[in-house]
Amino acid sequence: MSMTPSESTAATSATAGTTKAVGIRERNRQELTAEILASAQRHLVEHGSADLSLRAITRDLGMASSAIYRYFASRDELLTALIIKAYNDLADRVEVADGGVSKRGDHRARWQAISTSIRDWALDNPQQWALIYGTPIVGYAAPEDTIAAATRSTRPLIQLLIDESGRSGATELVTESNTSILAPGLSNILAEIGGPAAETDVVRGLGAWAEIIGLISLELFGHLKNVVLDCDAHFTYLSNEIGTRLNFEVGP
Repeated sequence: MSMTPSESTAATSATAGTTKAVGIRERNRQELTAEILASAQRHLVEHGSADLSLRAITRDLGMASSAIYRYFASRDELLTALIIKAYNDLADRVEVADGGVSKRGDHRARWQAISTSIRDWALDNPQQWALIYGTPIVGYAAPEDTIAAATRSTRPLIQLLIDESGRSGATELVTESNTSILAPGLSNILAEIGGPAAETDVVRGLGAWAEIIGLISLELFGHLKNVVLDCDAHFTYLSNEIGTRLNFEVGP
């Protein structure tokens, strides 16, 4: 049975109205979710992750204590959202720094840009750094949802290793048992990034990444106090030494 023109117009208007209402609700939800995360970020900076409280955030936003659970089912879910945001914010900084090196063949300059951007972000965001690279939060286990964000900041380094490997010639990793060190899933990441890399290069790159994270953490958590007078010069020197070990060359 076909509808009359007036019935068709009414149905179209009803559908449009429903779509608009859903769009408004979704936009409101996104805006309030962003406000909750911003409040949680402030509490993180002021009190640290261990004392993050959903009730304190609801008080901050003037919400009913039960309302927040429509957006985050638990404190752990909120922590996960903050961790993902921190990883993505760090990755944004790293990607911009690497992309800002116009001479793509200058692998040493790209390495210095990548490593320095990590440190700069950490100094600008010490609590977020502690959240992702500091002491694990008791009772919290990061879900797989965090993996994609966590690997983003390492991708420019892996790409740099692939670029350097392609210039200097890759060598295969040799072990006593002739078995692979790296997890099989890493091959998918390498394929997405854009090329094969010798496992040797990736293992060395992971070691370099660990050194950079460790250097920054030592500085940020006060372990270099009364030991290093010029932390900028100290980091630049050691970062350059790592770049030398990785054979990152100055190029065109």
